[in-house]
Amino acid sequence: MRTFILMDFIHIGNVGIEEDYLYIFCGLASIIIISYAAKPMVEWAIRFKLRKFLSYLISSIFAILAILSISFFAENMSQLVVMKITLQSMSVYGILYSVGILIQRFIRKTN
Repeated sequence: MRTFILMDFIHIGNVGIEEDYLYIFCGLASIIIISYAAKPMVEWAIRFKLRKFLSYLISSIFAILAILSISFFAENMSQLVVMKITLQSMSVYGILYSVGILIQRFIRKTN
């Protein structure tokens, strides 16, 4: 068994619960909290018909999941370094995407 920081903090292994189950529970609780927190933002985006925002949001989530899953299989890559690079590239993509939208709107208004 691996020792993680959470298991050092919580001594739940003494009552017979293995750490893998604890992490699964924490992951499920995190997913539930994030889904309830994201629901108003998605409803707001749908209400105002922000298709480009939703496409950026979904493509960002898929990119992060894909790159993290690849980094788990690559043994010589640190997950923290990969996550840092992924988040930086997604922010650059968001900036370029926003600038592209602004340029398209400017071109349409001048014509």
